[in-house]
Amino acid sequence: MVYFVVLFLILGSLAYYVFNKFLYVKANGQVLLDNLMIRLTEDSRILKIFKAEGDSIHEGDSLFLYFVEARANQLLGISDTSSNISEKNSSTGRAWVEREIFNIQTKIALNKIDITENSKLLSKKQRELLRIKNQVMLDALPHSRLEAAQNETDKMRTDILKLQMANTELALLAEQLNDPEKMLKPDSAVNKSSTSATGMMGLARVFIAPVGGIVNRLFKSEYETALRTDDILSIQRRDKIFIKAFFEQKDIDDFREEDIVKVKFPDGTISKGVIKRLYLGTYDMPEEFQKKYEPAQRTVAADVYPLDSAQSNQWKFFHKMNAEITKFKF
Repeated sequence: MVYFVVLFLILGSLAYYVFNKFLYVKANGQVLLDNLMIRLTEDSRILKIFKAEGDSIHEGDSLFLYFVEARANQLLGISDTSSNISEKNSSTGRAWVEREIFNIQTKIALNKIDITENSKLLSKKQRELLRIKNQVMLDALPHSRLEAAQNETDKMRTDILKLQMANTELALLAEQLNDPEKMLKPDSAVNKSSTSATGMMGLARVFIAPVGGIVNRLFKSEYETALRTDDILSIQRRDKIFIKAFFEQKDIDDFREEDIVKVKFPDGTISKGVIKRLYLGTYDMPEEFQKKYEPAQRTVAADVYPLDSAQSNQWKFFHKMNAEITKFKF
């Protein structure tokens, strides 16, 4: 019995190996979301960032406000793919200005609510601080308790001051959006903060999101200089998900564009995909798919996309995870 069990196991393993070796072609891949890197076409200074990492955005949303220095005779001739806030005669530009002013006014109103609530809480903290001081003087509480309460009060006071300063800047920005010609004046608040060292004037402009998605990462901060070669932020497109697959060179005759393949994820989930693109030339296989102490393996790369919207929604849960691609040879 033991002999026959071992024999059947060996024969079964051999049959399974031959079946997969000669009837199927396999490849390793990684699930990726399309990542769009945002750069400017000229050296600029970032003035205000309207979105944070992880925020959802739609096409046409304002991403950040930036300042481009220019000589006076060049100010009206600057062109860019982003919205120029000096174009107030355009109906599209005016609609954008009105939307931005509304967003600014909403932000100011929310900040005022926070200021009111924090002020009430600050008054309560100050009364509590006075009580703690009296108890510390009587040795009823340790001095560390007084320091902690004082730090909390100072932090709250600083937060209120920051909100008030933010409202002042937002109100100034709204005023400039109502009258964009102020941006051209040397005594403009934006020009004062951006050109006092160079003596040059320029335009403040808002960069509009070219696509919808999620702000994946911010590479620049407010008031930081952004060169033309610098990435400012990246947008992750949730509707553009695919698998970067790496086939061995010997299997190049066994797959074509538009071929349907089976996709297996790490948790055992099975899905379907279609090969949409084959890359010319060969590429080094990623390290996670390489065997240690073996020379780098050159592979043929391909992009595998979900077969339908249902598959696409399923793939989103496996972002940056590995997947196994299988295709029947015949």
